[in-house]
Amino acid sequence: MDKTVHPYFVRRMYRILQEWGVAVEYKEIPGKEHWWWDTRETNDGGAVNDKQLRDFTSKYASIPIPEEGSTCTADSCSTVGSGNKYTATASGPDSFTYTVLNPAFGGSMRGIQILLQVTPFRTSKIQVDIIKDSSIMMKTSNVKAFSIRRSENRPIQWHIYQEILIDNTAVNLAGQECLEQIFVLEEEQAVWGQPSCSTDILGSKVRLPDTQGPARRVAEKPFLIVTGSQAGNEVTQQLRQLSVYLANLFFLTSDTMAPVIKDEDLKEEQAEKHNLIIIGNPDENKFTKEAISHVPIRLIEDGLKLGRCSFPVNQTGAVFLSPHAGNHLALVIMGTSSQGLLDAISLATPTIPPMARSPFSNLVPDFVLTGKDYQAKGPGGYLCTGFWGNQWEFRPELVSCTC
Repeated sequence: MDKTVHPYFVRRMYRILQEWGVAVEYKEIPGKEHWWWDTRETNDGGAVNDKQLRDFTSKYASIPIPEEGSTCTADSCSTVGSGNKYTATASGPDSFTYTVLNPAFGGSMRGIQILLQVTPFRTSKIQVDIIKDSSIMMKTSNVKAFSIRRSENRPIQWHIYQEILIDNTAVNLAGQECLEQIFVLEEEQAVWGQPSCSTDILGSKVRLPDTQGPARRVAEKPFLIVTGSQAGNEVTQQLRQLSVYLANLFFLTSDTMAPVIKDEDLKEEQAEKHNLIIIGNPDENKFTKEAISHVPIRLIEDGLKLGRCSFPVNQTGAVFLSPHAGNHLALVIMGTSSQGLLDAISLATPTIPPMARSPFSNLVPDFVLTGKDYQAKGPGGYLCTGFWGNQWEFRPELVSCTC
């Protein structure tokens, strides 16, 4: 029996692939779990060099690669000359679909990038149909804003088109000479407006890919761990110990140097150049006061209030993202009590030791509130968890709360 990864999940993937007619093989090796280091002797290759893997590799490595490439549709396949196999077809329609769940991780496809979703962290698609030298038609799903620019990889010659059709709305491209054009859906009229050369059209509070979650993205730019020093000696010492613990976790799991600095020693000009991980509540850390003012979390007597939900629980912990210095992020870790803070900081701990993971990289969305049952129930003890909206607002459809 596998003590780490239950075979149910792999069996389910295997069943789904079979249902779709995919040529897939699945074997459960007697006496072995989903991964092992050594089959017969130390460092002999283990799971990546057992008989099944060697047979599979030998079988497919021996198949000759044809000199001529080929392209296939749902109906037929055709060969493409080797000199042309990496270029777009010379004529005829060119169609593709760009799909993302989180624009922060999606990047761009042929110069198209989704910047904003109507409903964050739901599947978004842009289907593109290009009729050479004639027209471009786009059909979008759950897209609030996107950009186009020339791409080095299979570029689309945007400049030759006077207009494009987006969800049956004709959008004029004439006169636009900027490197990147921003398209925004006017939701009230359900039509796409004329493109702009700047993301300023979206407003200053909108979460573009640089400031979208989840929590772990705070460590994707140079960051500092800011420990509070505004409370008594005992609390300040605890905050410092937890900050050092978190810095050590980053070093252990990711070879990342995470400087720890006291809030009273951190200058604004230095803070503005970094993402911040802020340890302590507003009474304990002066940087928390600024961060919490940008999100719908408020301290109440013996607890926290999030949006319309109140959690009057003294042992409440909170981990949440907040905007910081324009296109930077702050991650606040705080508690309404010492135990609440310990619960919150525990979300940074690798979940399946000894397999270490970078802090907050597993199952931590934009925010998590923990309650008194968290130690006994784990995620079942969350008071509320989920994602912020496009302007850092509370949206009921993006959260799971006990209120």
